[in-house]
Amino acid sequence: MRSRIAALLLTVCVAGPLQAQTSFTYNNPGAGYTANGFYVGTYSGTEGVGSGATAVGLNCVDFFHHVTSGEQWLAKVESLGSSISGSRHPSALTLYKEAAWLITQETASNVGAVQGTIWNLFDPVPALPSSASWLASAQAQATSGFVGINWNDWYVVTDYRSGTAWDASAAQEFLMYQPGPHTTTTPEPASMVLFGTGLLGLAAARVRRKKN
Repeated sequence: MRSRIAALLLTVCVAGPLQAQTSFTYNNPGAGYTANGFYVGTYSGTEGVGSGATAVGLNCVDFFHHVTSGEQWLAKVESLGSSISGSRHPSALTLYKEAAWLITQETASNVGAVQGTIWNLFDPVPALPSSASWLASAQAQATSGFVGINWNDWYVVTDYRSGTAWDASAAQEFLMYQPGPHTTTTPEPASMVLFGTGLLGLAAARVRRKKN
């Protein structure tokens, strides 16, 4: 019995940490700019739920997934100033930075060309081609080190609907600009916490009985 309790405790206590995740809601396409029939530019979203919810701007970097008005999902949120291991392209930090820089250049007159360039950084999107000039500008910024940008203010928002970034039902991946301190919540079932606590108590009681 002791060995079985120990094994169960090990499973609960040593299992990999849950991914830090936050609830996001897609509200609408923001300013509503379109290009070739697609909404482009910064979308309107909400991070968190209830009284702690915050309005955020979401910039899509993933053409091949979808999101609908009112859709809510849990996302892993990672700063471009640290690890992006949970993103859809974990080895493409420079591309995410190029996309973020391009977002800072968007205006009402160029948003279609800029958005097409962002999407094509990660996957070929014939429906909205990349702009050669904007791509060259983004690459030049990468070469110069993106002077003046604080990457701790830029985040990749990646849906892990079924534990994988590329699940077909997942929402689109976004970049989010949020200056200042930013924290994420980790949904951890209370039952697991109570279960682990109960096992610890059971193990302690058995040790006491054996001593007595």
